[in-house]
Formats: sequence, structure tokens, C-alpha cells
Amino acid sequence: MRKLLVLLIPAFLAAAFVGCSQDQEVISTTAPASGTHTATASATPSTTATAPASGTVTPTATATAVVLPTPTDTWKTYTNPTLGFSFSYPPGWTLQEYQSDTKVRIASFDLTNWNTPNYPPGGILVDLTRIGVDQAEPQPSDAVAAYLGALAGWMRRQASTGEAPWAKAVTYAAISGDYEYSVGAAFQAEDADETIALDIASSFALTK
Repeated sequence: MRKLLVLLIPAFLAAAFVGCSQDQEVISTTAPASGTHTATASATPSTTATAPASGTVTPTATATAVVLPTPTDTWKTYTNPTLGFSFSYPPGWTLQEYQSDTKVRIASFDLTNWNTPNYPPGGILVDLTRIGVDQAEPQPSDAVAAYLGALAGWMRRQASTGEAPWAKAVTYAAISGDYEYSVGAAFQAEDADETIALDIASSFALTK
């Protein structure tokens, strides 16, 4: 009987050892499974890498933007070699030169048939002049800094006192060399858009 116990005890210990090693093997195989789950979770943020792709829409939209031409692109250009300047004015306007060699006049209405000081409704009249510096009046105290073409000068707004045939006037002026150049626009309507006077003054350029 003692011999039988001696033989059974080692067999029992061997079986227990095998069972324990199998348990360890099962645990070691389940550990990578949890690790795989963790790797999957960490891979999820990688989907956010596609977010910047939506930002590429903005450059595409900007590239298709169309620059519209400005109204002055269709204007006429006039050059006076005697007065030494050029400027642009709207199509449909009339132009009148003077023998005095001091100014050129343009208007939104027909100057050839204009024989009254009163302007037609909505009428705009612009005088472009060149006079000697010794004949020029001092810069008005209410004038502000502005440009006549590329020349640094001043700009002044005036409201009619009731005696003038116009409701308001805008003047741009600048001195270059021995002359003062100016663009004076008079408007029949008090609420007229002054942008056209600025556009004409901006197109002004010396030619000599």
C-alpha cells in the first residue's frame, strides 16, 4: 500500500503541474487580445486626419473668383498737348476745348446746345484747368489732403449758396512746377454721386 501511494503522489503532482501550465498558456493568449483592442482604440483618432481635407474647398473656391471690370474701363481718354495733361471721361459726355489754353470742359449733357447757366436735371459739368502758380489762389482752409492723379494736392467740397446754378461742387487741385492743375466738378443735384469726380481726377496725368 505504501508503494502504491508513493507511485500515485508523483503522478498527482505531475497532473497538477500540467494543469497550471495550461492555465498560464490561456492567460498569455488572452493578453494579446486585450492589447489588440487597445491598438484599435488608438487607431480611431487617425480618422481625424481627414478633417483638413475639407479645408481644401476654400482655395478651390477662391481660384474660381472672377474680377469684374471697373466702369472706367470703357471711358474715353483725352490728351491736350498744349496744356500738357490727359484724363479719362465717360462715354456719351461732350468735350469742349477753349482757345485760352487754360482749360478743357466736359459735361454729361450736350455743351453745343447749352446756352443757359442752368444745368439740366442730373447734369454734371467738369472743368480741367492749368494756370500759373502766381495766379493760383491759396489753398482753402477747409480743403483736405488728396491726390490729382499722381500729384499730391488737396480736395474741397462746396455747397451752393443759392446763386450758383449747381447744388454742390468738388475740386481737386495740385501744383507741379510753375503750374497749378485742377479738376472742378459741379453737380445739379445735391444728392449726386461724387464718385465720378474722383474717377476723373484719378485718371489725370501730366504728359510733359
